[in-house]
Amino acid sequence: MSRHGAHGRGRAVALLAAALLAVPALHAQRVPAVPRVTPIVRADGIAERDAGTVHVGGGVVVPAGYQVRVAVDGGVGATVRDGDWRPSGRLDATARFVFDPFREARWGLALGGGAGMRWERAEGPRPVGLVVVALQGPATGRRWVRGVEAMFGGGVRVGVTLARPAPGRR
Repeated sequence: MSRHGAHGRGRAVALLAAALLAVPALHAQRVPAVPRVTPIVRADGIAERDAGTVHVGGGVVVPAGYQVRVAVDGGVGATVRDGDWRPSGRLDATARFVFDPFREARWGLALGGGAGMRWERAEGPRPVGLVVVALQGPATGRRWVRGVEAMFGGGVRVGVTLARPAPGRR
């Protein structure tokens, strides 16, 4: 057996041993599981060219990986169009990319988009495309996280949210 062959095998065994010793350290860095469904409550104001709307509602947020959240929410309220108050509602589905999913900063930014349906008493359902810019703040008493959102599509919407976060997550 050559001198280089035995030396090469010894190096390979040392590298394998180092890799096996590193496994417990890597296991300790594992991220805890993300809950499947998180509730959210919200209040929104929507401004269109010829109308103004106020909705209150709620929904759920489901993680789709570490940095993506999918939300389905709805709201009911009233729309003022041409001086006439009308009952109205909406249902939205959005996906957001969260820039700080592990809450390393006090405030977290998310960007995304989706689609929604709006209803008014005098009109049928109307589809809208949505672009979302969201800012989530610190937890209030570790139970709820406050947030502010701007949505564009079918008018401009500004909303305030309260969400139940997973521990250490946005």
